[in-house]
Amino acid sequence: MRQKELRIALVCYGGISLAVYMHGVTKELWRATRASRAFHCPEGPNPQGVEAVYLRLFEEIALTRDLRLRLLPDIISGASAGGINGVFLAQAIATWQSLEPLTAMWLER
Repeated sequence: MRQKELRIALVCYGGISLAVYMHGVTKELWRATRASRAFHCPEGPNPQGVEAVYLRLFEEIALTRDLRLRLLPDIISGASAGGINGVFLAQAIATWQSLEPLTAMWLER
């Protein structure tokens, strides 16, 4: 089976209204990345919710295309509030932490 890396570069813009939108983008990238890890390392946490849907997508690609796809966010950058989203995303990817505390902060402030 062939293997391929899908490398992502993400730029998160600044500004509070955009920060909430960009946070949604970072959460989806985080979920897809966690599903990719679960696809390649089944001994990790069991995907739930949307992550399980992304996992099924990776499995379907493997079955129908004979391709083991690995999602790798390579570059994450941002300005102002977008930089906060970028830092939290990078930390969450590196440590398997949640982005939910940041969600609460953006929605409450």
